[in-house]
Amino acid sequence: MKNERYIGRSFECDFEPEKECEVEVAIVTDETLDMTFASEDERFHLKAISSDGCTYLGTWSYARAYVSEPTILGEARLALYRAKDKSAVLCGTFRSYDDGSDGRWVVELRPN
Repeated sequence: MKNERYIGRSFECDFEPEKECEVEVAIVTDETLDMTFASEDERFHLKAISSDGCTYLGTWSYARAYVSEPTILGEARLALYRAKDKSAVLCGTFRSYDDGSDGRWVVELRPN
């Protein structure tokens, strides 16, 4: 698969109220997932790899251009589901290193 470029929304489902972020860009290949997403006042970057083009394992950090060695904030395991209309959904789990929180993560993607 060539690089597929998306935008969309990200939901952390185990919080009240549910946390929603904007996906500014997500680039997906069979081997990698590279996604930048933003909450109210912070931007984050997820970098994940896959051995089967379906399940992606990776970590996220702050998306700051001036940081050469980003501090890893947490890890994620996400499964990719593609639709005929070229949209996609990532579903899985996350674990945050700073406070130990974990939960379900859903990302809705549409072609960009």
